[in-house]
Amino acid sequence: MANVLVAYEILMANPLTTDELRKAAYKVREFTTVKAMSVFGTSVNKDSAIEPGDTYQSSIDELGKAYRQVVEEQNRRRDSMLNGKSQKTILKLFRK
Repeated sequence: MANVLVAYEILMANPLTTDELRKAAYKVREFTTVKAMSVFGTSVNKDSAIEPGDTYQSSIDELGKAYRQVVEEQNRRRDSMLNGKSQKTILKLFRK
């Protein structure tokens, strides 16, 4: 459970984290909390963020999907910047 809580806090502190990723991470954290507390016999009501039909696995899948979207967007931005810089470098070489 501690790993999930630490990972959640890291994601929340990351400026690249999207709302979708925040919601997915929150669901995973809530499922983990409910599951961990039930091991100790403590009943915890699920948060309203967990919708009917959500499962721990579907929340993990949602988190993975949201994270991949962030990574893909950052890769697109990086490629765009690199392509722009490459084109400028090539133009400078031809101008010489």
